[in-house]
Amino acid sequence: VTPWSPATAGPAALDAHMTQVTSPRPQDHQSRARDPRLPSTPTIRKTPTRHSLSLVGFTRYASLFGVTLAANASVPRWKAQHAFNVLMEYIDNDEDGAPDNPAIVEALAKQGATVLVFSSWSEFERFDNRDYGDLLSRRGRSAITVLVAEEVKPADSFDATLEETLHLVTQFGWAAAYPRIWSEGRNSQLRDLRLEAQHAGHFDYRDPTCLAACQDTEFAYWALTSLLGGQVDRCDEVAHEWTLCTPAMMLSEAPNLVGLLQDPRFALPNRLPDGRYL
Repeated sequence: VTPWSPATAGPAALDAHMTQVTSPRPQDHQSRARDPRLPSTPTIRKTPTRHSLSLVGFTRYASLFGVTLAANASVPRWKAQHAFNVLMEYIDNDEDGAPDNPAIVEALAKQGATVLVFSSWSEFERFDNRDYGDLLSRRGRSAITVLVAEEVKPADSFDATLEETLHLVTQFGWAAAYPRIWSEGRNSQLRDLRLEAQHAGHFDYRDPTCLAACQDTEFAYWALTSLLGGQVDRCDEVAHEWTLCTPAMMLSEAPNLVGLLQDPRFALPNRLPDGRYL
């Protein structure tokens, strides 16, 4: 596969790269022999002392393709690693060691895309009250999403990592790289499909603080993860918000939406992340 680099992330390189990665990925992660030439998965390690993330309390981090995850010492290392792996699986879904869509990674890297993992909601509130988010934005990290350790692969409930990491990639990746198609909060094909789904009664997100852009972000999450089978066991649980919870429902009730999600121009994931990258 053509190696990816920021210098070759233009349209021609995107077309050449996508031509090579359109074959389906094996569904059984362990059934595929690992190519020894692949890079090893970056592990969660100590944040350099003068790093902007270290200055606001994040002592552990990992980064690949210009996209970063950071956590503090009180977040279990395995949870931080799991979240980072899921994030990378959305970006490099075929796990060939290169982003499936260099254009969205270039957009993410330009905005300093980062997932911040907090040990608790109270810790996040302290971070927010100190305006540390503004500090990170001034240092080039304007694209941030948040996770709390208790949400990451809990033993008895849904893994919110699948949602929050995808929000980062759709909101600051696809939406930035393809604004006429994926832009959130503006006129775009995604927004038209969201309004269509709301009119049909398939999507009903009633949080009063979630305005147009937020609605588009949530809609993209529900649509893609449902198509990939991530909501099959949650149909009753999520019915108040989303009704197309299985791939079959997506195909029968929202063919135009499925067509967008599977359009090879955008190289969206075709397999739900399992937390085991490379």
